[in-house]
Amino acid sequence: MIVLIIIIFIGVGLFLLISSLTTEGTEYYNLYTHDLLVSVMRVKTGYKNPCETVSDTLYCAMTRVERQCKYSMDETIKKDCREVADEVTPEVIRKVLTTKPSLDYYMIIQPEDPEHLGGEIITYGNPDVQNRGKTWTANERVLRYQTNLQIQLILTSI
Repeated sequence: MIVLIIIIFIGVGLFLLISSLTTEGTEYYNLYTHDLLVSVMRVKTGYKNPCETVSDTLYCAMTRVERQCKYSMDETIKKDCREVADEVTPEVIRKVLTTKPSLDYYMIIQPEDPEHLGGEIITYGNPDVQNRGKTWTANERVLRYQTNLQIQLILTSI
């Protein structure tokens, strides 16, 4: 009886060891890509409404081109939504990716309906990432009243 219990524990231990070794980086990097995108979208920009978070800023940059964002610390500093998005979004992603210097990224922001807003697309990062062999992709939707945005983040090894 004791021998049977020992054999079961050894079998379970081997199963867990083998399953942890066979899990390639694919699952890890898929999860990493999704978490990175969600985290980036929630980052506070330091600006007031309509540019409080990165997702708010990207939405404003796509739909409210003339809108101005006021800096929280000094309200005399005003920038266009697109200018804030171009400044903050790549900076946030680069800061996070400093922990993974072997990764490169490409981000695509577009309306869910491609014909809406004249089909404009905002991109950040290296477009060659799409053509590399092994990539990990995360998709996120920014839901708003009139226009929903589709945001895609693609990561790959350098």
